[in-house]
Amino acid sequence: MSTLTEQKRTDILNAASAVFLEHGYQRASMNEVAKRAGGPKATLYNYYDSKESLFDAVVRAYGTLFLIRAAKELSSAEQEKLTLVEKLQRFGENMLGEMTSDWKAMQLYRMVAC
Repeated sequence: MSTLTEQKRTDILNAASAVFLEHGYQRASMNEVAKRAGGPKATLYNYYDSKESLFDAVVRAYGTLFLIRAAKELSSAEQEKLTLVEKLQRFGENMLGEMTSDWKAMQLYRMVAC
């Protein structure tokens, strides 16, 4: 049962990210998210109590993914020889690279910043 619940949450987040990216936060609707996630709107509200909380979950999920990608290189053997300042510099460069090379990251950033 837990696997189905997590799968449904993933389906909802994927559907919501697509809707937010296509329509922006203001024009996105919970009806459209539910439709794309393949279930009733009531199921959507079992997971997220508002469009705002759903948007927050999307931003957190993708933000975490981008952070993980940016930090991945820091655990390599080559990175162990760097100073903390150099590691932080590399991480910042990696994060900037993630944000500017991924269309979804840029669109989400624009929605959050505006």
